[in-house]
Amino acid sequence: MITDQTIIAATDVEWDEDISSYPASEYDLEIAIKRGSDSPKLLDVEKDGDTFQISIPNTLIAADEFGDYQFQYKFTNLDTDKISAPIEYRGFVKVLPDLSSDADTRTDDEKVLAALQEARIKVANRDYANVTINGKATTFKTLQEIDAAIVAYQKKLGIYKTPRLISSFG
Repeated sequence: MITDQTIIAATDVEWDEDISSYPASEYDLEIAIKRGSDSPKLLDVEKDGDTFQISIPNTLIAADEFGDYQFQYKFTNLDTDKISAPIEYRGFVKVLPDLSSDADTRTDDEKVLAALQEARIKVANRDYANVTINGKATTFKTLQEIDAAIVAYQKKLGIYKTPRLISSFG
């Protein structure tokens, strides 16, 4: 299944899949993947007996199109033209960035954290700093305000974890 594959943007991926409930000799298969509001992309599917041969050409997902994708398998019965999209063949798959490309491989949250950290210097110099987060512009006037936002994003990214106090008094 697609979730068993390591998919890296702008690289070729190929695998064979035997699906006992939907053999390739009796069904056609269409696999669509979609990232957020992007247009869906269809994977290449060939047949060999009862086996589906699936491939993602390196041109299907560009180097800067990494991230979380939804996927859906649709089976069409060759005799009845009935289309099935079983729930066990729907879900999410992560497309990893091609680290050898020039694409910015940071997530949106990592970009926001970097912008907050850059704006912190302005606030430290007693300047106001405007940062846009999720389409909302925020003006930071004090270090306390911007530091709270920085810690919040560090927690969200798993960079900062709240220290746990251990009491030795019972």
